[in-house]
Amino acid sequence: MNPTRKILASAAAIGVALVVLVLYLLTNLDAIVKREIERYGTRITGTTVSIESVEISPTSGDGTIRGLRIANPPGFAAGSAFELEEIQLKIDPSTLTGNPVVVEKVIVVSPKLHYAMNGLGKSNVRSILDNVKRSGSQDATSTASNSANTANSTGSDETRIAIRYLSFQGGEMDASSHLLGGQSFEASLPGLTMHAIGGARGASPAAVGSEILAAYGAKVAIVVATKALEKTVKSQVKQATDLLPGSTGKALGGVIDDVFKLLPGGED
Repeated sequence: MNPTRKILASAAAIGVALVVLVLYLLTNLDAIVKREIERYGTRITGTTVSIESVEISPTSGDGTIRGLRIANPPGFAAGSAFELEEIQLKIDPSTLTGNPVVVEKVIVVSPKLHYAMNGLGKSNVRSILDNVKRSGSQDATSTASNSANTANSTGSDETRIAIRYLSFQGGEMDASSHLLGGQSFEASLPGLTMHAIGGARGASPAAVGSEILAAYGAKVAIVVATKALEKTVKSQVKQATDLLPGSTGKALGGVIDDVFKLLPGGED
């Protein structure tokens, strides 16, 4: 075979291999996404992340993730910290084989949070967030090292993600904390809307996860703190109002109730 034919044959072989690779990715997209979310999620959270099912259209980019669960980290009782029964998303299909993968929108429908605090005064949410931040720092160090050692490098080969819009809608939580004297409570979860997560160039899964968890964790912390304060104040007020004449005590108790209804996480 002459050199020209060898070059043409090699080019044809590479072209066929690329077509086969693309077809494999497109026809196995659901399984690949499920596997990668579970793998990345477990690595960056420091606890088990599992998914029931993933359905994504490679042509439209519309998809649904069902039954995503993040287990409690070590040091807490067995069970889930987060349960995300349905996540609706739309991916820019033209970026599925590129870097970053651009996710136009993510809608988390009715999430559930099981908030717990251990004997050291640390919550399961904080433990998971610390693990994600630690993983993000390691990714940043790895990327910087690769950039220093590779001429004209754009960073790590790890897939980057850019999320244009994210929304947590509705949801509920239950909590048990020593702040509540061992008592538990249930409350509605606050909504959350975020834009441009990961920036224009995208960021590592750990960095994206850290940004989302930090924002959502702050809102959850306000709800927990409000509930803890509410229970403490109401307990103290009840003891005081018991010593007051009936109508006066009831009026003061009603005022306290109205105040806490105005606070984030207050009772409806």
